[in-house]
Amino acid sequence: MFASDQSIHKSPRGPVSEELTSRGHATKRIAVTKEVWESLSMLRRPGETFSDLIEALIETEKKARLMRDMIRIAEEEEFVELNF
Repeated sequence: MFASDQSIHKSPRGPVSEELTSRGHATKRIAVTKEVWESLSMLRRPGETFSDLIEALIETEKKARLMRDMIRIAEEEEFVELNF
């Protein structure tokens, strides 16, 4: 399949377009508002793709959620000493 091979998938949040690149990697297209696109554009570094930026944002959010969970657990949970 080539970069022009494309299919549209319906999702609860709107259409998602899938395209295969010349190297066989699937590319997904997602619809965002103009404001979101502009915000993402401002966050992008020179030479950084939107995919790279979104991947970094996802990793940042995963780490933030982990930290929030760890803090919540430390504050709310009871711990039991394990003897090895």
